[in-house]
Amino acid sequence: LLVVDPSLTDYQHVHPQPGKVKGEWTFAFTPHTSGTYRVFADFTPAATARGLYASADLEVAAAGSAAKEKAYAQPEGYRFALETAQKPAKAGEPVDLRFTISRNDGGAVPMELVMGAYAHLVAFDSARTGFAHLHPGESETRVPDAKRPTLNFKLTIPRAGRYVVWAQVN
Repeated sequence: LLVVDPSLTDYQHVHPQPGKVKGEWTFAFTPHTSGTYRVFADFTPAATARGLYASADLEVAAAGSAAKEKAYAQPEGYRFALETAQKPAKAGEPVDLRFTISRNDGGAVPMELVMGAYAHLVAFDSARTGFAHLHPGESETRVPDAKRPTLNFKLTIPRAGRYVVWAQVN
């Protein structure tokens, strides 16, 4: 499941667990802000073997304090950057994305696989009408450079507007 808040500042990737009734699934997440979260289910029915998705909205009431928006993240001494090869990126045309990770102290960046790839990107439009789940173009088993891992992705943006891209790495 892909769970995202209205401001696109809180994104969570959660895996549902089978419920007590056959065909029922349950999940839990901790919202970091209030508002109408959108929950996307990305699944492949065994009967069709064709990937599908569905979405539902979940209202989250205000609590203590809402999360603050970040322009970029530097957790635990790492810097993450996402650049487009074509400037500006244009709707309807494929764009090459370059995702790099570096350490502030210049040290090695130990990378491990996450669900079979060294990174996953998930992109949402500002209206949250859908999402794109991207895998790197390189062989998913090739170990990235230890000093400055760089992974390449391709994305075709359907229409002009604001998009937020989240990366998942280990």
